Amino acid sequence: MASSSSDSDGDSSSSFRRNRSNPRKVKSQVSALSRKLKSQEVYKVKEMVMVMVVFIQEDYKVKGIDMVVVLAFRLTLGNSTLVFSQVRDKSLASKVHALFVSKENVVGDQCMSKSRYDCNALSMSKVNCNDDQSMEKKQIGIVGAGISGLIACKYMLSKVTEDFPTQHQVFDYIQSYAQHFDLLKHIRFNTKVVGIEYDQGLSDEEVRSWSSWNGNAGQPFHDDRKWKVSVDNTLNNSTEVYKVDFVILCIGRFSDVPNIPEFPPKKGPEAFHGKVIHSMDYAAMDYESAANFVKGKLVTVVGLQKSALDIAMECTAANNGLRNPCTVLYKNEHWNVPDYLPWGLPLAFLYMNRFSELLVHKPGEGFLLNLLATMLSPLRWGFSKFVESDIKKKHRLAKYGMVPKHSFLEEISSCLISTVPEKFYDSVEEGNIILKKSQSFSFCEEGILVDGETTPLKTDLVILATGFRGDKKLKDIFVSQTFQDYIAGSPSETLPLYREMIHPRIPQLAVIGFSESISNVFSSEMRVRWLGELLDGAFKVPSIKEMENDTVE
Repeated sequence: MASSSSDSDGDSSSSFRRNRSNPRKVKSQVSALSRKLKSQEVYKVKEMVMVMVVFIQEDYKVKGIDMVVVLAFRLTLGNSTLVFSQVRDKSLASKVHALFVSKENVVGDQCMSKSRYDCNALSMSKVNCNDDQSMEKKQIGIVGAGISGLIACKYMLSKVTEDFPTQHQVFDYIQSYAQHFDLLKHIRFNTKVVGIEYDQGLSDEEVRSWSSWNGNAGQPFHDDRKWKVSVDNTLNNSTEVYKVDFVILCIGRFSDVPNIPEFPPKKGPEAFHGKVIHSMDYAAMDYESAANFVKGKLVTVVGLQKSALDIAMECTAANNGLRNPCTVLYKNEHWNVPDYLPWGLPLAFLYMNRFSELLVHKPGEGFLLNLLATMLSPLRWGFSKFVESDIKKKHRLAKYGMVPKHSFLEEISSCLISTVPEKFYDSVEEGNIILKKSQSFSFCEEGILVDGETTPLKTDLVILATGFRGDKKLKDIFVSQTFQDYIAGSPSETLPLYREMIHPRIPQLAVIGFSESISNVFSSEMRVRWLGELLDGAFKVPSIKEMENDTVE
């Protein structure tokens, strides 16, 4: 980490030997050496050891030095740093430290303080000796800048106490990911895709008659057929059309098209004298604007998933007290988890490993796997009850009437499980958040009419945290009515995608990130890797009939 000292300083250790009889001169030389250290010059570790030995022996009359001195600087926040490690004699350690914190030293007035780390070490610390409070900053010396050194430096420069990153940290990470892999040059900014059209030269009847995907024996490409992607340029209000051989839709399902509940005539938001917004509009505000928007208002949040819980907590924080409690109106209870450590055991040990795959039935499984999943069903039930008992205890769900009727297994299988904000149920206990269950509601002039009640729930602002219409967003991007019908005509709420990517009847196209998993980051990466192999010709997809049967199972 360091270069050797200059030639002019090569005899520093010998000069210390010559001045042993004059501790004052030695101390002066030590101060000079410290000033050079402060100016970011580098010195041999051996030379610093000699400085220590000479000064301690002659000034403090201490014999039998037993230490290793490590010289390090410019490694934390640009500050010079000295770390004395493996000092066995604590009284000697104090004298060594005193050598570098004397008033004659350029470092200035400092005092000795115990390291926050459980190790046999001393470190130079910028602390005001007249302040009885805890130290403002400590200086850490790290020797080496390899993998371990960089990791050590990274964690010494940051203090992370949160279990989950903030939205700004996630944004910064995604941005750094794009920069690191040089992806930005491939992205067309200030554009919006308004439609994609399959330039096939075939009638819809011919496309429906295909027995294999793309009508080309399951191959991902066709020489004569392409997709036309129409793009609006938001800077100059122009439209451009790109022709591509394959389309990968990564448009997500939790944005752009809000899911707004339907109401009877004259009982919708138009009957309400207050404001009604969707959680999408609330999320578009910055933190300060959102706080000012809800401050001093009686707020009702509709929903009980992640967005609803977060918004309720932010409304409580903005109003700071019982004068304006936030009401959470919900239809069904959910197994929202406080953390991923039921009874101290990581949830991944129960549901995110190879063994847990044997607990559930899978499409295309053979007789033995089917039998094994059936035989292990009691264990599957036991895992679910184990997690449920932890959530009920931590959140006191029975006290608030919030115990779901369905099992935790059903919740986690939906992949829509979410975490409860810290101290959410404390706010419920204090009366800052009011939980109210209702299967339906409507609007009136004063606020909300809850099903089965005659007295309206007075409110100034209603925030609909009711999710998004991801299916409509996906459907509307297709120009072809036939392809729109394929999306909208799914027999269930789950879009039938082979391997959660390929629609059996929409050729040369894949959808990534639409199907949920416990961790979308990992599942999206694995799906893209699978798709990359398909596009490289490593394999072909099965027939349309086989893919449809697979998605139904």
